[in-house]
Amino acid sequence: GVVGAGLLLGPPGGVFWGLSGGGGGGAGPRGVRGGLVAGLLERGFAVRTVHRYRQAVNAFLGWLLEAGAAAYDGAALRKAVQAQAEVLPPCQRAEPVFATEEEVWAILEAASGVRVPQDITTPWNRRLYLERLRNIALLEALRATGARARELVALSRGDLEVELQQVVAADGRRLYFDVRAWAALMNYLAARDGGPGLPLLTWATPVFVRHDARGEGKNLRLSRRAVSEVIVKLRGERGVTAQGFRNRFARRVLEASRDVEGTAVLLGVSGVRFRARYGGMSDRVLGRG
Repeated sequence: GVVGAGLLLGPPGGVFWGLSGGGGGGAGPRGVRGGLVAGLLERGFAVRTVHRYRQAVNAFLGWLLEAGAAAYDGAALRKAVQAQAEVLPPCQRAEPVFATEEEVWAILEAASGVRVPQDITTPWNRRLYLERLRNIALLEALRATGARARELVALSRGDLEVELQQVVAADGRRLYFDVRAWAALMNYLAARDGGPGLPLLTWATPVFVRHDARGEGKNLRLSRRAVSEVIVKLRGERGVTAQGFRNRFARRVLEASRDVEGTAVLLGVSGVRFRARYGGMSDRVLGRG
């Protein structure tokens, strides 16, 4: 038979997940009840948490099987997964909310359609003008890069790689802009203070700043909460959120590439975490159920 394989999951002293094939039959319900699923339930873990562990472990075991690095076969894994379902109570976990194409372009159109005074020589009018350009650039960045709102507001001018039309996020990964999004960002920065070619000492200046009376001339960094307020103000009856932009990006990239690991890299998460969050979506996109 196939040699058994075990995976230690969780804190020290955690439970083992056993898989075996062939004549051993250790992947049946009895073996699973003594393993990860039942063990976590017996220790008082919430059903939702156990489902998350189960999904992550199964994704990892499936990856090992596809890579030819597993000491078990597909039949053993399928049998174990079926046995888990018999042991584990159902969990109605909400699917991630994906902003639709119609919603995304409608909110971008709303941002572009905000009217500002033609005379921007007065401080108040100039703030309104810059706020409009900032909001357009911010929403375009959310659409094109899939970045988290907190990642965008944390950007400084030194993080821009102008010649490559990309930005370096705090975790070191690149955020890739398309032509439209990059043009919106450059338009905003040029209107604000002359564009990206600034003296070295000003490169610590935030990319997205406040344009209210308190922030006038101080380059105060925009907050994540302010990003949500911008979206709420412009979305109308649509339930669009910054996370909805990110979820949409994840789905579009996976549809185009069919590469789970590559999509996870662009999002700045591990493959296991991606599967845990987007497991249902990725299964549908890749035709797995």
